[in-house]
Amino acid sequence: MNTQTREGAPPRTAYTAAEVAASLNLPIKQVYALCRTGRLRHRRVGKHIRIPVAALAEFNDGRD
Repeated sequence: MNTQTREGAPPRTAYTAAEVAASLNLPIKQVYALCRTGRLRHRRVGKHIRIPVAALAEFNDGRD
């Protein structure tokens, strides 16, 4: 995924579950399951789940 943003904006630090699902070519329910079981680090922001950029990179490294 691209962590670049528009000029002057801070760099991207986290993704939504939908963005991660699209990136990994998985159903969104599978991303939620990975978060629930602890296989994919995440943070809750209110009722929303955010996956840090580093957590997605770690997950991808472990899939190889």
